[in-house]
Amino acid sequence: MDRPVQQFTITPAQYQEMIVKSQAAGIPVVGDSGTASKFGIGVSWHYIEPTLSIQVVSTPFFVKPETIEAQIAEQVAAIQKG
Repeated sequence: MDRPVQQFTITPAQYQEMIVKSQAAGIPVVGDSGTASKFGIGVSWHYIEPTLSIQVVSTPFFVKPETIEAQIAEQVAAIQKG
């Protein structure tokens, strides 16, 4: 799967909040870059202040990648609003 990379501008504190929320949801996000998956949905991320890049790398056949990308954008927007 070759999906576009989503890029967001966030502060280091907002990035830490994203890590905490992801881990609380059972998504093993650790560090400034890597890959993680849960329920067949895989993402890769890379954070270099102030840019967070996220790419959906896999989804099960019954989940559209666009749906996951929209959910990621919603979560980041919520963190940005505080």
